[in-house]
Amino acid sequence: MKHCKVSRKSDGVLNRSTGNEFCRWLSPGLCTLVMALWLGQPLADQAAVPSTTSLPDSIREVPTTPAGATPNRRKAFIARTVLSQAESDARLEFEVSLKMRNFADLQARVSRGEIISPAEMAKKYHPSAADYAKVIHWLADQGFEITGQDSYRLAVFARGTVRQIEGALHTRFARVAVEGHEFSSAVGAPSVPSGIAPLVVGIHGLQPHLRAHKHLVMQPASYTFPGMAPYGPNEVLTAYNRTFTPNNVTGSGQTIAIVIDTFPATSDLTAFWTANHITQTLDNISFIQAVAGTLPSPSGEETLDTEWASSIAPSAKVRVYATTDLQLNHVDQAYQQIYADVTAHPEYGIHQVSLSYGIGETVTTSSQVQTDAQYFTELASAGVTVFAATGDGGSTPDQSEGSTGPTQAESPATDPNVTAVGGTTLAFTNGGGAVASETAWSLSGGGTSIYFDRPAWQTGTGLPAGTKRAVPDVAAVADPTTGAYVYFNGAPRIAGGTSWSCPTWAGFAALLNQVRINANLSPLGSMGPKVYPLLGTDNFRDITSGNNGFAAGPGYDMVTGCGVPSLRSLIQTLGASPMTVLHTFTDGTVTNDGSSPISAVILGSDGNFYGVTGNGGSAGKGTIFKMTPQGAITILHHFGDGSVPLDGTSPVGITQGPDGNFYGTTYQGGTVNALGNYAGTIFKMTPQGVVTILHDFGNSGVTKDGNLPSGPLCLATDGNFYGTTQAGGAGSTGAVFKITSQGVYTFLHSFGSPVDDGGHPSSLIQGSDGNFYGTTSNSGPIGGGTVFVMTPQGATTTLHSFPDANVDHDGEFPEAPLIQGSDGNFYGTTSNAGVSGYGNVFRITPQGVITILHQFKDGSVLNDGGAPKAGLLQGSDGNFYGTTTTGGNVNRGVIFKMAASLF
Repeated sequence: MKHCKVSRKSDGVLNRSTGNEFCRWLSPGLCTLVMALWLGQPLADQAAVPSTTSLPDSIREVPTTPAGATPNRRKAFIARTVLSQAESDARLEFEVSLKMRNFADLQARVSRGEIISPAEMAKKYHPSAADYAKVIHWLADQGFEITGQDSYRLAVFARGTVRQIEGALHTRFARVAVEGHEFSSAVGAPSVPSGIAPLVVGIHGLQPHLRAHKHLVMQPASYTFPGMAPYGPNEVLTAYNRTFTPNNVTGSGQTIAIVIDTFPATSDLTAFWTANHITQTLDNISFIQAVAGTLPSPSGEETLDTEWASSIAPSAKVRVYATTDLQLNHVDQAYQQIYADVTAHPEYGIHQVSLSYGIGETVTTSSQVQTDAQYFTELASAGVTVFAATGDGGSTPDQSEGSTGPTQAESPATDPNVTAVGGTTLAFTNGGGAVASETAWSLSGGGTSIYFDRPAWQTGTGLPAGTKRAVPDVAAVADPTTGAYVYFNGAPRIAGGTSWSCPTWAGFAALLNQVRINANLSPLGSMGPKVYPLLGTDNFRDITSGNNGFAAGPGYDMVTGCGVPSLRSLIQTLGASPMTVLHTFTDGTVTNDGSSPISAVILGSDGNFYGVTGNGGSAGKGTIFKMTPQGAITILHHFGDGSVPLDGTSPVGITQGPDGNFYGTTYQGGTVNALGNYAGTIFKMTPQGVVTILHDFGNSGVTKDGNLPSGPLCLATDGNFYGTTQAGGAGSTGAVFKITSQGVYTFLHSFGSPVDDGGHPSSLIQGSDGNFYGTTSNSGPIGGGTVFVMTPQGATTTLHSFPDANVDHDGEFPEAPLIQGSDGNFYGTTSNAGVSGYGNVFRITPQGVITILHQFKDGSVLNDGGAPKAGLLQGSDGNFYGTTTTGGNVNRGVIFKMAASLF
């Protein structure tokens, strides 16, 4: 029996170090009991001893090999229960992971493809500063050295001796052996104060024998000629139809991040590029040591990853984040560093990450998986796509490189915000260049997760029964039998494994993201929701034969996922923008072109588009412009320039009449009315730009005719024009009027009296049923405006009131008129609220059923503008065209096109 001595300081306080030594072999509860009795105090007086909560998910149970049995060297086992003095005094770094707030909401937003700013992440999702400070203070009180802090507060890294950790965390250590190596690892769950426990996911690094393994097979080789093994990047790009995409799609503007334990030799990189005729330079390669310490010598994994990622996308840059080893709390530090670099340096273009390692889900801990899920969701929120190799042990990977383990999938590939990459066996025809066959590689990792539920987006033909996440998602060539050409340690080698297919896919993503960014789209981000709708299409070549324990077959399978890419189709599909900016106002390309267009453009009988700007022009009071379908702008009239007396200011829309002339209104200007206001005008303009005033609201002689006309006129089937005013009328919140082409004016309806049917209406549209449809920008039953229908006699009915709690993010303040689409539904915009507060595009049926089609500034389309105050136009091509008052690359509004196929 081991005898422990407990000492008492002269002041009667238990000596912490000897107390910790004494408690090392006792449970936390028994330790507290014995210490209290030894101190001669009643248990009720032990208020200074805080209650603790165990964190069992922070460790994986380690078995003891029965006496006389031969241990399985590929499975961890307790080799010795008593540590030496030196082993107890050895220092160990560990990670305390904190819980994100509102994690489910964050996951939902990421799945929708939203890009979330670091400021919003800190405000809504990252752990609070107070909670983070509380954890740091507790660690410091235990005497631990704080070795690393996360500026986004997801984790604290600390270091202490094994003995110190045993005492402070109420755990115990033993010598654990695996794969011929021994480690001092915790074999008892750690405990923390009960006030700290709700803040943390877990404590990691206490079992250093748990570490990911690389998915690499390498042997000497000689390079022959294209199409013969081992394959080079150009052969693989040809196999996946890269040669049919534009030559300038090379990953320009993109950076690929690689996480691995050490750096490749630069001489190997340059030799590889030269041998494969790759135009790439060392200026594009950066080495970042994410974890302090001595780096190991290159093993080949870091070399394969860097050579292939940099060659699949030869204009992309590569940043290698070295972690000294693949201990899980160390790779977490690399994830932290990547997110910090992404957010602090958006100019780097870090939109893809390659992870060529993994650990079986039955081997790692659940809290480690949860911690990494937070890191991967954080990266996805910044538009980063993470790729992870599924492994080289088939469906039964073990703790090393073999396939003798249980049926399991590997982490981190199973995470829903990670794109899991499987492997194939690829053969070319004898002449090279053409694919002869491609089958599932027998050792490609795959299976279902024991931790993650199947995401809502993971659907399609071939998905296995069940409710758990299935992997892989995609695949590429991986079989080392043919293998990849690699230049390592000064000589050509042949390599394989999903360590080959993973960086290859990271290179593919750089190509895709180059095209997306150039098309004004956000980067791919979490890729699963974008990939599975393409299952079974020509974006992927389905792999239907071969098995890894699971059989490949039509559609999805747990060897190759959705299949291998057809890059030509995939780039066109994921790189095509649903919105194209045709002209940006005040960018200097057109002199005095105006600004803040608050009305829809219209299609003229000559095939050109016509519209107005509410401000700008030579007199600063707005313009009328003509625009070709290609975006060429001509200014037809400058309001307030003196060419037409009292022509008004701030035009709010135009309509082309049957006579070929254009009819419109100005929000202000004209004659001062009895209240001392400039009440606006109605004007006519010839196609050549000659303007005539038809009605002056400040000097009309019509009682309560309204004032401040709110939008373009509606040409009705009776040949007259119908319009609205923002103010005036019996309720002083707007009116509806009719005017002939000769200027004969008739008052029809007042808003806000006698019932609250909305206020400040936009202009009208006549539906195919003969009724008039429109919006009010505020008031109404809920206060955020309405959509209404009005008979030709002026009777109105409210179809929808904003903001409706039953419609998610339906926005408010619909300041723009509606249009009726070719499908018979009505389309419009709101200028405020929605997901990001900048409005949206909606569809509403004649019966009032509303659907949100696009949320401005939600991150799905870059520079898409915001606060639309003009209606839409459906062109002859079926697409919708419109404008915004803000946003664009100079924040002065944009003209956009929205593909009808999206609806």
